[in-house]
Amino acid sequence: MSVNLDITAIDTDRALADILNNFSPEYIQDIISQAFKYKFRPFENRMPNYAYIFNQQYEGIKNNYAGPTPEMIDQDREETFGMMLDIICANYQLIPDKENIPTESLYSLCYILYQLLLSEFTDRLVGFFTNYILLHQLELIASLPDDKKNIKSSYSKKMYADSTQICVYENIIDILDNVASLDIPFYDLILAISDENTANFLSTYIVDGGDIYKNHFASYIYDPETRSQMITRIKLAFVQGTADKMNITNNIENQNI
Repeated sequence: MSVNLDITAIDTDRALADILNNFSPEYIQDIISQAFKYKFRPFENRMPNYAYIFNQQYEGIKNNYAGPTPEMIDQDREETFGMMLDIICANYQLIPDKENIPTESLYSLCYILYQLLLSEFTDRLVGFFTNYILLHQLELIASLPDDKKNIKSSYSKKMYADSTQICVYENIIDILDNVASLDIPFYDLILAISDENTANFLSTYIVDGGDIYKNHFASYIYDPETRSQMITRIKLAFVQGTADKMNITNNIENQNI
């Protein structure tokens, strides 16, 4: 179901109401339920952001409305994004401060949450673990038992000259288990998968009511149905990340010659 934006004019309240009925609670619930069902997409393209799509549709309706009550559109839009925010937060055990969220910030909250936790969830999930490992290689290796630190595979020696990277690559499963066991607060998690402005904005209006990291990020490392796919994606991303870092380093050294 979609809203028809190819309308030259909406000049009656009844016509407007008929169009706004497309944004029914059942339709919105169904859209987001499907997004949650398929949010883990380890080898598929990301999903569309329906917060953005709905906002574009509301803009199209408003631009084509020539009647006397444009506030009907704004009210319906606010209710739609309020409902989307409630559904997303409920699924992640997040608590939105609905009383203090400015109306003008409602869409932005929905858009960002949908982007991070649904549309681009797999990329952000894999990126979190990969970047954490890249940034904390020495500490993660130090937490391994001594017998795990011995380099055994000739394959990883062919890939890396750096003993640290070899050790990480060979022990990626144990290292991932260690990272998954950490306590990562909501703000730190959002900061790691986005940026400081986004983390500040979300944490102003949303509180973690459970443990989003353990229940919705680390759980993909432990779950037998997703564990092998996560390990494969993160190993590939680690190899790419170390290669990118090496290229940057080489470029800087060449510029200084």
